[in-house]
Amino acid sequence: MEHLLHPLSIKIRPEKHGRTLTQFDIAEIGELLGEMPAYPYVVRMLPGITAGNHYHKKKKEFLVCLEGELKVTLEDIVTKERIAYALSADSNLPAPATDGIVVMPQIAHVVENTGNSTATLLVFATHSAREKDDDFEYIV
Repeated sequence: MEHLLHPLSIKIRPEKHGRTLTQFDIAEIGELLGEMPAYPYVVRMLPGITAGNHYHKKKKEFLVCLEGELKVTLEDIVTKERIAYALSADSNLPAPATDGIVVMPQIAHVVENTGNSTATLLVFATHSAREKDDDFEYIV
């Protein structure tokens, strides 16, 4: 599982007081995934809550933390190789919102809110969420 954590060329512009604009380059994310993500979605999680514990046979995902602190654990379902990353919207932490994680097919994944406040995960996916023939439970 090499090269899963990728920095993005995103633009974060605090143009007006109290507001920040974050712009993502979809073409860049498409290059990382090998195809264009057609299904962006947002997952909001309270502290201590997890999402995932599954893998996909077709879907590819790119995960970005927009708010809070997240731990993303990945496991190759064939080799059982496992790796964990901390993602945060705080630019002072190791993986700010300018970093994202590529999740390819056959890689089981779980995301946990490790912070003390609500966390927001932005997912760029190549297929829609919860497709019956592409969402398989797997405890990471």
